[in-house]
Amino acid sequence: MKRNLLSFLVMFYISISAQAQFSGKPFITKWKTDNSGVSNSDQVIININTNYTYNYDIDWGDGSTETGLTTAPSHTYSSPGTYEIKIYGDFPALFNSNTGTDSPKLVEVSQWGDIEWESMYYMFSDCINMEYTATDVPDMDLVTDMTRMFWYAEKFNADLTGWDVSNVTTMKQIFGQTVIFNGDISTWDVSSVTNMHWAFIYSEAFNQDISGWDVSSVNTMQSMFTGTTAFDQDLGDWDVSSATNLLYMFNGASLSQANYDSILIGWSQNPNLQSGVNFGVNNLTYCEGTEARQKIIDDFGWTFSGDDPSCPFVTTWKTDNSGVSSSNQITLPLKFSSSFTCTIDWGDGTVEEFTEISSKTHTYSSPGTYVVSIWGDFPGINFSISSTDDKLKLVEFNQWGSTQWDDLSYTFAGCSNLEYLADDAPDLSNVTDMSWMFTLSSINADLNDWDVSGVTNMSNMFNNASSFNGDISTWDVSSVTNLSSMFQYATSFDQDLSSWNVGNVTNMSTTFAGAEAFSGDISSWNVSKVTDMSGTFQNTYAFTSDLSAWNVSNVVDMSYMFNSSGFDSDLSGWNVAKVFTMDLMLTNSELSQYNYDLLLDSWSQLTGLKSNVALGANKLTYCAGATARQSLITDFSWTISGDTEYCPLSMSGSSIEENNDVGDLIGSFVFADSDPELTYTYSLVESDVYSDNASFSITDDELKAAVVFDYETKSSYTIFVEVDNGSDTYRSEFDITISDEVFEPITWDGTAWNNGTGPTDTDIVSIEGDFTGEFSCSDLQISSGVTLTLVGDMDLKGDLTNNGTFIVNSGSSLLTYDSNITTGDITIKRNTRYSDGRYSFVGSPMQADASITGAQLGEYVYRYSEAANHDVNGLNRWIDASMTELVPGHGYTQANQQEISFTGQPNTGAVYYIGTNANDGYQLVSNPYAAAIDIDAFIDDNLNITGSVYIWDDNSSDTGRGSSSDYIVANKMGATDSNGPDNDDRWNGHIGSMQGFFVQLIGVATVVNFKQDMRVLGQNADGNFFRTNTSKHAILRINLSSDLGLFKQALLGWDEMIPNDEIVRGWDAPVFNETGSNMVFTTKADQPLTIQTIDSDGDEIPLTFDVQEEGLYTITLDHRESLGHFMYLYDQETEEVIDATQGYEFFTRAGRHDRFKLIKSKRVLGLTDSELLIYTEGKTLFIQPSDQEERTIQVIDLSGRTVLTRVSTGEFKETLSVPAGAYIVTDGTITKKVILK
Repeated sequence: MKRNLLSFLVMFYISISAQAQFSGKPFITKWKTDNSGVSNSDQVIININTNYTYNYDIDWGDGSTETGLTTAPSHTYSSPGTYEIKIYGDFPALFNSNTGTDSPKLVEVSQWGDIEWESMYYMFSDCINMEYTATDVPDMDLVTDMTRMFWYAEKFNADLTGWDVSNVTTMKQIFGQTVIFNGDISTWDVSSVTNMHWAFIYSEAFNQDISGWDVSSVNTMQSMFTGTTAFDQDLGDWDVSSATNLLYMFNGASLSQANYDSILIGWSQNPNLQSGVNFGVNNLTYCEGTEARQKIIDDFGWTFSGDDPSCPFVTTWKTDNSGVSSSNQITLPLKFSSSFTCTIDWGDGTVEEFTEISSKTHTYSSPGTYVVSIWGDFPGINFSISSTDDKLKLVEFNQWGSTQWDDLSYTFAGCSNLEYLADDAPDLSNVTDMSWMFTLSSINADLNDWDVSGVTNMSNMFNNASSFNGDISTWDVSSVTNLSSMFQYATSFDQDLSSWNVGNVTNMSTTFAGAEAFSGDISSWNVSKVTDMSGTFQNTYAFTSDLSAWNVSNVVDMSYMFNSSGFDSDLSGWNVAKVFTMDLMLTNSELSQYNYDLLLDSWSQLTGLKSNVALGANKLTYCAGATARQSLITDFSWTISGDTEYCPLSMSGSSIEENNDVGDLIGSFVFADSDPELTYTYSLVESDVYSDNASFSITDDELKAAVVFDYETKSSYTIFVEVDNGSDTYRSEFDITISDEVFEPITWDGTAWNNGTGPTDTDIVSIEGDFTGEFSCSDLQISSGVTLTLVGDMDLKGDLTNNGTFIVNSGSSLLTYDSNITTGDITIKRNTRYSDGRYSFVGSPMQADASITGAQLGEYVYRYSEAANHDVNGLNRWIDASMTELVPGHGYTQANQQEISFTGQPNTGAVYYIGTNANDGYQLVSNPYAAAIDIDAFIDDNLNITGSVYIWDDNSSDTGRGSSSDYIVANKMGATDSNGPDNDDRWNGHIGSMQGFFVQLIGVATVVNFKQDMRVLGQNADGNFFRTNTSKHAILRINLSSDLGLFKQALLGWDEMIPNDEIVRGWDAPVFNETGSNMVFTTKADQPLTIQTIDSDGDEIPLTFDVQEEGLYTITLDHRESLGHFMYLYDQETEEVIDATQGYEFFTRAGRHDRFKLIKSKRVLGLTDSELLIYTEGKTLFIQPSDQEERTIQVIDLSGRTVLTRVSTGEFKETLSVPAGAYIVTDGTITKKVILK
């Protein structure tokens, strides 16, 4: 008894201990040990995920237990069988796979228990025998990875509704290969998931509604539904904005077209889709999602792989309309095809698949209107125009669908009840024939988006489609060869076809015949390959396009082309040489008499015209083309029928004398058989052919002169006149002749002019006695034995006939013109500046002649060669030219002969100097005319020179042609003096006749231009080649002089358009030789300048001088031409600011010195300006105060006598009548000595 009690107590203790260790709800599974696996048939091995920490107890289901396990458990049973295994404690993960595990032995999961799972990675992978009976849900708070959880669990199928997967990030392959799984997972919170790669791949039974899933974090869905043959859900609301990998996503899926369309439409509305995604949708079809699919492609660059459009061909039929079938039937007239398979939905619930080669009839339960939809390989319908069929039962065309059409000829022929409602375009990629497609139909739709680029035949396409006026302006018809009858009797059609490329069309027979509304511009069509234009525009009353540019050179048939049409255009440029029939071509057309006349005239001049052509021209009239018409009949045996000659317009008077007045009457127009009840309006017809019309005007019925006519310029004009009487218009050509007005010349008999006053520049002049003086004229005749000596100026505007002697004295100017004729020679004389050994630069005013050589210039005749190397003195560039022919425009030296003389033909037109530009670019050129030239015009026309000219004027301070210090520098601003400060002959911008001068070519240029429009009359003073007496600009002359006779000058000028820091061609003149001596110059932009131009803001100018000898020198600032501008001289050595108008004397050593500046105001140097600026020019006194205070100005001579008293409140000038000499000017505070000259 005691022993039994002891045994009971031991067993009770063990039981209590076991219950204490196996606490909580276990994870319960069943295993069948003799299923295949890595262990023996009486064993079970449970794999764990070694990435986690374990501490669990296990009940093996055979009475055996183990506790505190931390590694993968295994157990051997006493015999094979099925055992329930319970696991308690910390068991964070179960791991199975198809290799190295006992996954096939797991046959049931019956309870999750209260285990806190940390991972479900490969949890039931390859558990092919596992069934799921658990009714509780796992604790997944710590789970983030469910990769391959149910992979290949072939018997697994369960409702997983209550699972909390909100922390899971990876569901890769989670249900892959689950053959029967179709559990409800619609409420899963997958918002944290980023990876759904292969999630349902080959889950063949799965078809749950997961449309509500939040997949916004998922970035990869590759192959997610691949092979899901049962899955067909609407995922259009999915937010796939994070998805970058959708490869193969729906490949092999059974997603319906409706749900795929929904996906496309829904996803296309997401503005945050990723770019460049490849979407795998192999074997899916779409229709309503077409635009959405394209939007995704356009907006985000997606690539759709494997899907195809599958839209039905949809039409609507009314069975009880008249037709070949019964009132409750329709018959589809199918195009012949050797084989095709398609599906048809008859619209009454009947859907059938059929393979046919003929028509298909369907019977409805009752008459009515039914929508018929056809999918698949459908050959199309083919109505006949003549035979009876059901074409009147077709009432709507709704959709083209995705059918790839092969032939659309006759598709809707005769369907006069058809309303075209389709908004898609047909797939015409295989279509070449669209002939008769809409003939006799009621279509009127915009077809502009059709791609007809492969179509070759459009004949009769819209023939008699009387309602059609759809936009087809952008059609690519470049492959079409046949347009015959395309718009024939399409009476409403009037669209823009101007951009059509019809370059391959050969047949345009009756293309627009009867298209009475068509008025489009097809003037630019390329019809060069067309051979048949018969009836093309017959009965087209609105068509008036200009076809003058059409190339019809290959057309052979133009019969009926414009028959009974409103056409009136110029066809005179057409080459109709190949046309053999024009029967009724122009009959009853609106071709005007003018255009018909042009046609006849032009066609009659063609070569190779076909003979025996019949041209129908009923009701046309001709007038100017009468001769040409007869030529066609006589020369080519043409038959021209139906036209009549009618020339109703004539004119009384058709000539006018030259030198008329504008408005003078020429003649009056007369219209034959005029109706007094009508108003006749005459006008000149605008035409490029009749450009003479601009010289005339019409008032009422009178032709008048609109210009002054010149017989010598043009003696005959042709005008084209139109008369309109309100109902008809007629045009005629008239020739107007200009008669020569005979002028009596103004004659000089050696004593007087025969008119008592002498000639004007429009008169003809005859010199019949010796004459000395000047005049201008038109033509000039000099009698034999008579001498005309020009002293002054002559503008000879006409021809010269010189039978006597014509001498142009030195200092005179002669203008002749290259458009006129000069007969006889002219002698032109010129006095040079010097008769001693000093040099002058000159040139020849005569046209090139071997008899005119350097010997005529005197002694020391040299030309200048820029190509030669420059020696120390530059003398090796001077080449002896005493025996060579003088070239116009070239410059030469001469000395010891004051008068030079040339006899010959003077230069008139353009003269081109051609030199070299191998070194510094300096060229010695000369004015080649018998008159001065304007320097501004010369500089403006020669952009290849620096913009300045350099003229030698030896003033005896240096001698020899090699010195650079005696050059006058000139440009648009002015010119320097070389004869001292009191020179009264100032530069006015002209270079005298025959004057030689230097220019400097820039870049690689070698040409200097002289043009006759550079010439000016006057300004050509005797012996003074380069100066006259006025200045054109405000100029300050900067004079450097010495007691030894040195005088050098630089200029500073003002122009508001010239910048102060930039060299401007033509306004800033570089020094002739920067290395020379005895000069004075300013500096701008680091460039030494003899002439510098600034604007009024220029306030500080560097001034440099260069002298050969030390001694006393004077700088004088001559303001006589400065027009109110004033500059001080600032001596940087003494720091004095000097009013140098009377000169500033200083001592200097030989050499170049940057000693001075010109300053606008003392304030530039921080000093105070004088209150009174006083200077003189001649005997004129200038006063410029710095304020407007009242002052009393007195001028006192050296004896103390006051010669002028003036009260002034501003600047003034006064010219004094006093002897030349020194005077004192004072306002009581400031006193200054001035010199009056």
